[in-house]
Amino acid sequence: MLTPKFEVQQDETCITVKIFARYAQITDAEVSITEEVFTFYSSPYYLRLTFSGKLVDSELEEYSAKFDADAGAFIITCKKETPGEHFTNLDLLTMLLTPQGATGVNRPSIEVIGGKYEIFLYERINHTNPNHSHFIPLKEGKELAKPPF
Repeated sequence: MLTPKFEVQQDETCITVKIFARYAQITDAEVSITEEVFTFYSSPYYLRLTFSGKLVDSELEEYSAKFDADAGAFIITCKKETPGEHFTNLDLLTMLLTPQGATGVNRPSIEVIGGKYEIFLYERINHTNPNHSHFIPLKEGKELAKPPF
């Protein structure tokens, strides 16, 4: 699946999403709007946007969609649930692409098992074949070998 290029604009009552999907299957295009989540699918493109405010649900058919063949873009206009509400971060595309409830990047944590830890340093040893290497623990007092990368 490809994430298409897109633009988002707003006025007092609507949000307009312009999706540039030149190679999309127009007849298979699907739009789903559920509260603050907007989803567009048309093979090979998939786009899910999460807005800061709520939109009128797509089941109520309160949105319009058209395809601009010259620009190769779908233009979808959705009504805001609360007219006059200002949706924030529309210019921050990565914020719109972040799934609902996500707080950021999950970073790996370090867990200490028991009260002690050991650090092993390794030195690259080449035998007769330079493409074949082994790693052995570095002995105390020796200089560190340069990493192989």
